[in-house]
Amino acid sequence: MVATVLDDIYDTHGLLDELKTMTEGVRRWDSSLVDDLPNDIKISFQFFFNTANELAVQVVKKQGRDMTAILKNSWQRYVEAYMQEAEWIATGCVPTSDEYIRNGISSSGMGIVNLFPLLLLGQLLPNNVLEQIYSPSKMQELSELTVRLIDDLKDFEDEKEHGETASLIECYMKENPDSTVENALNHITGILHLSLQQLNREFLKEDSVPLCCKKFTFNTARCLQFIFRYGDGLSVSNKDVKDQIFKILVDQVPIEE
Repeated sequence: MVATVLDDIYDTHGLLDELKTMTEGVRRWDSSLVDDLPNDIKISFQFFFNTANELAVQVVKKQGRDMTAILKNSWQRYVEAYMQEAEWIATGCVPTSDEYIRNGISSSGMGIVNLFPLLLLGQLLPNNVLEQIYSPSKMQELSELTVRLIDDLKDFEDEKEHGETASLIECYMKENPDSTVENALNHITGILHLSLQQLNREFLKEDSVPLCCKKFTFNTARCLQFIFRYGDGLSVSNKDVKDQIFKILVDQVPIEE
């Protein structure tokens, strides 16, 4: 929920100067920096700030140690990636593919989506174990890349209509002027398939990470792959997405006696 609120502000509602102030507020972890911003942004930022602090308290209770630094760094990494995208949009800049991917894995939100649940699952994660499943682990990087590619493949037309000039499709076509949209989509689909293969290997690899944690990271990427299967299933939930959610969370499974 918090990540979605930030996504909407940076994508749609905030002006560039307002976003810069918000980003600085996250860097300094100081909510007073947004006091002079419009009320809707101020309320949204305060919601983010309060929720992030509440989550940090819960993490301390579960992990038995202060993890404030890594939590703040995860939020900072996320909003700085969004800030970069906002600057690209404001200037009409189309970055290189490498620049876009480096930034895009951070703005995918998987760092946030993974970290807090991992720390709240009830499994103690010493730093040496956390580094194998979270940053700078290969599994985390691949899950972020996978979600970024899936999002771009299914959402780039809508985002282009909204003025977002930076997507991996646009970056590829700028670097390859003779290519078509179909060429770009095929190229990026190939990268996605390779990323998924590598993610499978990382999941199956033997290491000291608790299986429940590896399953969470792996299944989160799988879940988002399904949600974006026919488009942006987060913004516009179609019948297939709703049916699957009901089957998993609502409908009872008949058991024959």
